[in-house]
Amino acid sequence: MGGHGADGSDESPDQSNVVPIPRDPTVVRPLGAHDVESVLAIQAVAYEPRYHESAEAFTAKIAAGRECCFGLFKGWKMAAYLVAVPLADDSTLSLDSSQVPGVSLMMAMVMFIHDLAVHPDHRGRGLGDVLLVHLHETAMRHGVSAYRLVAVQNSVHFWQQRGFVVEPVPPPAGYGPEAVVMSRR
Repeated sequence: MGGHGADGSDESPDQSNVVPIPRDPTVVRPLGAHDVESVLAIQAVAYEPRYHESAEAFTAKIAAGRECCFGLFKGWKMAAYLVAVPLADDSTLSLDSSQVPGVSLMMAMVMFIHDLAVHPDHRGRGLGDVLLVHLHETAMRHGVSAYRLVAVQNSVHFWQQRGFVVEPVPPPAGYGPEAVVMSRR
């Protein structure tokens, strides 16, 4: 019988202190090797096949940037990810390579943003910016303020809106001639 209190009375329990459970909680947490399958699933719908990387390449990059790689989860499912690697200099990382010359954050001079991807179902909600804020806070705690990336799939405008500028250098191996190296200092 609905509407009865715990003591059998007709009074409902006091609901004023009840905290509602969010229907779709958002959580940002560091990525680990166990997240690579979810990363690959988003990569498959976010990028053209020529930009797809192997599980081995992502695993190596996540290991090299273990404090700088984040997943954004809506409920229990990954909605976006950011893979970044601290580097000792202005170098870049090759596409689909598991050879990652990352250094500890204490030794880093540049944060290389290797990949930022949002599942198409979650685009236009600022999730990429949420991940970039997490990366920026991590980098700043360790004194890293320089960033570098390779823009693909016509994303130059997105990065320019976030303070990045085009560098007049060719993209690294595997990205194709239309890729653009960008930085922010």
